[in-house]
Amino acid sequence: MKIKRVLFGCFMVMQFNSFCQEYIVNLDDRNETINLTNQAINCIKNSKISDAFTVLEKAISIDSTFRPSYLYLYKVYLQDYNYSEKVIFYLKKAKRIFLEDDEIAFYLGEIYRMNSELKKAILEYSYAIIYSKKNGEDFPLVKSYYLNRGNCYFKLNEIDSALLDYNYTIKLNPNNPNALLNRGTCLFKQGHFNEACEDWKKSQLLGNSVAKQYLEKYCKSDK
Repeated sequence: MKIKRVLFGCFMVMQFNSFCQEYIVNLDDRNETINLTNQAINCIKNSKISDAFTVLEKAISIDSTFRPSYLYLYKVYLQDYNYSEKVIFYLKKAKRIFLEDDEIAFYLGEIYRMNSELKKAILEYSYAIIYSKKNGEDFPLVKSYYLNRGNCYFKLNEIDSALLDYNYTIKLNPNNPNALLNRGTCLFKQGHFNEACEDWKKSQLLGNSVAKQYLEKYCKSDK
């Protein structure tokens, strides 16, 4: 007789409505899924990306509640952008299972950003940010939620929104050279030239070569 494990996940719908989803996972299926995911990891390490995707797809078909399988699908995408649509499909599936999972929402945002679908990316980053407020902002990727959403706002010329995100990124990590560079650019566009140069100087000191170019071009008295 096979042993069964019951996994529960509760989440809020709208403001005050809640319900629970119940997943029944066969223990043998879980073990097979773990083994398949480990095989996929080895495939990724050996640059066998097509094999990795096939194995992960099989793993998810056996046990759709094993979170690492989805995370490694994102790594497959990073190795081969041709898997964009398929990985988006599975990450959306993961969002329906792993409720309020900021990391999964962030990876969706990353794919949309790299596909230049900036508004979709902003939406997913915003979900990630909301979830991180509940899950904890000590997770290392959280700084990137704000930075990359800010970058999308910047590309859309929504400078005020971009500036807010860069400010928060720097609050979380005052020594982020890219956030300092980009915040300086926003400040420069708003006419705050001295503040922009200060940010670029800090960014340069932290090793950002682009900041050095901006300083030489726009802040000659501060070289």
